[in-house]
Parts: sequence; C-alpha cells; structure tokens
Amino acid sequence: MKTAKKQVKDQLLPTKTPSNGLTNVVTTKDFKIRMNVQKGDVMGVAMIVPTKAFKDKTRQKNFGTSFALLTTTTGANAKTVMKQFKKETKSNNGSTTTIDPITSKNVRFTIGVSSSNLYIFMTK
Repeated sequence: MKTAKKQVKDQLLPTKTPSNGLTNVVTTKDFKIRMNVQKGDVMGVAMIVPTKAFKDKTRQKNFGTSFALLTTTTGANAKTVMKQFKKETKSNNGSTTTIDPITSKNVRFTIGVSSSNLYIFMTK
C-alpha cells in the first residue's frame, strides 16, 4: 500500500484542508483540481481538463477515473453524474461554451467549455 500511495501521491487530494483562498490541490498533465476554501470550509471545487486530454484513450481514462472519484467524495452519485456528463458532452455541438448543469444528491456540477479547457465546477 505504501508503494502504491507513493506512485500516485501527486494525484491524491490533500488530507488537510488547504489555507483560505483558491488553491491548486492536484496538478497532473491530464487535469487540475482547484479548491476554494473560506474560513476552513471548502466552498467549491473545480476540475480543469485540457481538451487535448480527450484525444488520447489513456488520458480520457485518467480523467474519468479521477472525475468519478471526486464526484463520489462530494457525496454525489458518480454513475448518474458520469452518464449525464457523457450525454451532455456528446450533444454539445461545439458552438456553446456551457453545458446544462448536472445535479446529484444536492451537488451541482456546472460545466464550461473553452477552446483549450473543460471546466467542471462542483458546489454543494
């Protein structure tokens, strides 16, 4: 277990709440996870994914796994969110910059799209 944790330490969420403000808590080539912390409370989480990551199967899998785990840690139903996310992204014709929000167990996922990144904002 120690070896496994060492191999993925850069992909794990912090065990202590970060200091106040916006903080990048995970940064990989496939995605960034940023938290907004105010007075010790996590107000929101953002996952920023380069659109290039969706062109490679391995990077897609890394994003999907991390997004599902992050979804679960917020208390939402990962299976429901992932299914809706897949549906919304497939129906996006490329000319819109937002995707309809997804809600699961009082967690709201707002998705924004730019030419270089996909932004997923999670709030409860």
